[in-house]
Amino acid sequence: MMEHTGIYNEKIAAFLEKKNQDIWQCNPNEIIRSNGLQRGKTDKVDALRIAKYAMRNIDKYRPHIPMREELTQIKRLFAVRRNLVKSRKQVKALCQDYDFLNPKLISIEKKSVSQAILALDRQIDNIEEEIKLRVLNDPFISRLYMIITSIMGISFVTAVKIIIATNEFKKITSAKALSCHAGVAPFQHTSGTSLKGQTKVSHIADKELKSLLHMSAIAAIAHPGELREYYLKKVDQGKHKMKVINNVRNKLIHRVYACIKNNRIYQKNYNNCLTLT
Repeated sequence: MMEHTGIYNEKIAAFLEKKNQDIWQCNPNEIIRSNGLQRGKTDKVDALRIAKYAMRNIDKYRPHIPMREELTQIKRLFAVRRNLVKSRKQVKALCQDYDFLNPKLISIEKKSVSQAILALDRQIDNIEEEIKLRVLNDPFISRLYMIITSIMGISFVTAVKIIIATNEFKKITSAKALSCHAGVAPFQHTSGTSLKGQTKVSHIADKELKSLLHMSAIAAIAHPGELREYYLKKVDQGKHKMKVINNVRNKLIHRVYACIKNNRIYQKNYNNCLTLT
């Protein structure tokens, strides 16, 4: 058993896979929270805590499913894109104060920032083209991509992120599990001091996927269709807009899994042949 720490444990995981050894990768937060109050932290103590967690929770063991090389390369490129987008956001933040400064003093700075943003835009476009090329060149990933993007609101970036996060739907196999992973599944808070607490989502989530699903939900309700009608109906009933948008995010996830399960492009008026008489 090992903590899932991204690229830091990929080499040892690959080595163990070649040796046909069983691997159990666990979220570090899950191990930390299971140990109660902790004092002190060393590599030896951490190893002991991981071993104790594995012994106590052997029933939670799930075999590690390695990621195919093609998807691993796409995942690497997606990480590069993420960092470039983050850098562009930081550079753009420099422009926020220009309206309050003397134009003569900031002309050179503004020019440099503009050139940096244009350069980052070009790099992001190049990375996205490379990702799309690799997606379309792999028959299995390409099929998943076509199915997911057939759903109104889900973009290329969101579709690729879902494929990576679910390891081609082999790691996260249900809509409910992906909703929980993305932090859009609502949970009750009605115990103790939270007896009258509202149902809300957890902050423990894949924040990048959650953000992309949010943008997909916004795009979906911006176009005529069932989701827009649902959104307007619930808002008219007095429901909080963010809660309704979160419901739309969940509906998108369920549509994705319904289409993947049946290996079909999304159809608004789909009729299952098994239900026909």
